Amino acid sequence: MEKENTFVSNQDKASDFDYKCDAMPLCEPCFRNKSSKAATVFCKDCSELFCDQCSHLHTIFKPGKHDIIIVADIDSIRVVVDMKGKDVCQEHNEKIKFYCQDHSKLCCSKCAFLHRKCEHVDEISSSYEQTHSELNALKESLQTIESDAEYIIDYCKKSENGLNESIKNMSKEVAEMKTRFIQLFEDAEKKMLTEANAVKCEESKRLGGRSAECAKIKVEIAQIVHTCSSVLEHGTPQQMFILLKLIDEKHQQMKGSISAQQQLQLTPKLAMSFPRELYELFALGENVMKLNSYNNKTGIDEEDIDVPTDAGDATTEDMPPLEEVEDDASRMEEVD
Repeated sequence: MEKENTFVSNQDKASDFDYKCDAMPLCEPCFRNKSSKAATVFCKDCSELFCDQCSHLHTIFKPGKHDIIIVADIDSIRVVVDMKGKDVCQEHNEKIKFYCQDHSKLCCSKCAFLHRKCEHVDEISSSYEQTHSELNALKESLQTIESDAEYIIDYCKKSENGLNESIKNMSKEVAEMKTRFIQLFEDAEKKMLTEANAVKCEESKRLGGRSAECAKIKVEIAQIVHTCSSVLEHGTPQQMFILLKLIDEKHQQMKGSISAQQQLQLTPKLAMSFPRELYELFALGENVMKLNSYNNKTGIDEEDIDVPTDAGDATTEDMPPLEEVEDDASRMEEVD
């Protein structure tokens, strides 16, 4: 005995449904023989459509006059819809003729017998002749859904193109920022080396003067020491006394000169420093740049929305000109 829960509704099979069908003039003899061949000619005397093969057989086996015309030359001709087997029961291979409202199932004669205990099993030919408006409304609804689907597809394509463009712009912004940093460091290096060379030049002049004065004293001492040695070895007491008095004054001058050189400022050592903010920037590591992403959930076009950025974040368009950055760096160095 059949159970009601064994019946499968047409809605349950909707996902497997093949929606293709053809609406064209079909050869009527072939169609009656469950074959779908396009009609090529029409017999005006018999009011019947034929393919080329059936037309030839028609004129042979059906005596009389046959006014045959080509289908393509007819302005208006009846069209037979080939349902591609969708009007045939998949279980019993018979034409669908009934509809069970209790189980929402299309039925052939055998199916209708299985549904004989159902209260609402109607013959389609008599019960569903007024469904044209419903089908047309369903068609229009499907076309609306199709239009919406097309819009979404177009939106997805535009969104993907927008993402590609965003990534391209991001790479451009990063490259621009790198260029500005490199230019900033190159200019700072140039300025620093110019200042360092100026300090070196001034200090070299001072060191050269000190070195020359000490070298002159060294030469004079060498000469005096040589004379002293000769007088000490071969001179008379009178000569020694005279030389002693002569070089004593010179000795005091040389000693004072060397003492003054020793008290002069030592040569400075050159070094450079960086602002604290630069070390903080390096400490950020990979987080020195951050991706900002948002979702457009309102259906409004993205170009009409201002993209929010976190406080403290800035784009390359928000950055000051490189000259202003250099001026700020110079002021920071003066503070240090």
